[in-house]
Amino acid sequence: KVRDAGMLSDPRLVDWMVRTAAAAKIPYQIEVLESGTTDARAIQLTRAGVPAGCVSIPCRYIHTPSEMVDIQDVHNAVRLLLALVSQPVQLG
Repeated sequence: KVRDAGMLSDPRLVDWMVRTAAAAKIPYQIEVLESGTTDARAIQLTRAGVPAGCVSIPCRYIHTPSEMVDIQDVHNAVRLLLALVSQPVQLG
């Protein structure tokens, strides 16, 4: 996620996530969400500020009893998160 209505991802984090996904051949999309926000907003605004970013899974019918995701998107999000946390953080 690059941004949503409440937060702007640290560009270094976005770049790190994109580089990691590309290196691991994990498909990804860049998200700009016009409305709504995540807990990353509160994290980003803590004290003097904390670099924040998000990994989102595309979802249809969000916030309803029938939310739907593609299972491959879930698997790829997990793969990306594992790739990110299994190496030292490298913010260019």
